[in-house]
Amino acid sequence: MSIFGIKSLQMKNGICPTTAVAIRAQASHRSEMTSQLLFGELFKTEEMHGEWTLIRTEWGEYTGYVHSAQVMFLEDDLFRLLQKARRHHTSSLISQTTAGETVINLSAGSTLYSFRSSEKEFPYPEFLLKEHDPHNDNGRKTVVANAARFLGCPY
Repeated sequence: MSIFGIKSLQMKNGICPTTAVAIRAQASHRSEMTSQLLFGELFKTEEMHGEWTLIRTEWGEYTGYVHSAQVMFLEDDLFRLLQKARRHHTSSLISQTTAGETVINLSAGSTLYSFRSSEKEFPYPEFLLKEHDPHNDNGRKTVVANAARFLGCPY
């Protein structure tokens, strides 16, 4: 079971429900961190190894191990709904969303989703864009300004 109460062995897809989750080369906390999932990022499950899950990110197709308790596994219909939804990427260095009364800090590049009113209601509102936020604008000027902040940073 994940901390979200969903049986992970039955789920083939998931989403990152926290600010960031380390993706590791091996199924161990001591293993090299090769990448990370950011809030709202989708992944597919490749294999289960005890409390670790081998994943492949939807975007970029990075593979590696995440601790199963740190991610949220989704039913196929919810995963497909998110794949079709409009995605909004945060561009502010720090943004926030809420899950009930819990505030979740979002780093730049986190993903929030929006749906047309005719689509099925998504049961996890913390992943939804709640209102237009100029810091979550994907316009050309915002993307260029945000990219300039990272000039000279190592990959």
